[in-house]
Amino acid sequence: MSPNNAAARSILGLSLLSENPDEGCKQLSTSLMLDPEASIGLLGDGLCKWASGEDYANSAASMRKFVAFIRREGISGTVYARSVGALFGRSNPLVRDNIPDLKSVQAALLSAPRDLENNVSLAFAYVAEGKSKLALETIHNVELDGGASEGEGQIAIGLLYLLLGQFDEADRLFAMAEAISKK
Repeated sequence: MSPNNAAARSILGLSLLSENPDEGCKQLSTSLMLDPEASIGLLGDGLCKWASGEDYANSAASMRKFVAFIRREGISGTVYARSVGALFGRSNPLVRDNIPDLKSVQAALLSAPRDLENNVSLAFAYVAEGKSKLALETIHNVELDGGASEGEGQIAIGLLYLLLGQFDEADRLFAMAEAISKK
């Protein structure tokens, strides 16, 4: 791999996130130093900052730049959702190792039906299972229950909208997270 290839570092960084998050985030950061508009680097940078729990404003800013890139390139929500669906299925180790299975999330929700984390996990599980309509329904319910009131939840919900090709909704949530987290 060329040490100066932003795209290669972005792909490497994303591939390392499940096994070695620190190295994955380092590679993604390097990709953005090489090319501040590297699309995969922006997505990965947003994921790293969100997962760290320390930098929601910059996570949201990276995610908004990624959404802007998708729009600028004219990628439709349908096409994007299909490509993500192919990558985000249960056969992907990153998904398999980090997204709970549907039955365990549903069981957890029996004791705490309004729990934000469990409901977000349920929506991610639906996405991983290819059940987009149920994922959207779950996201809407989370928002109605006030789950989009702080940066971490807003980014999680925004990511779900992004995975489903709902760019306007994703950008709205990322903008909210960016504004709240800067206060």
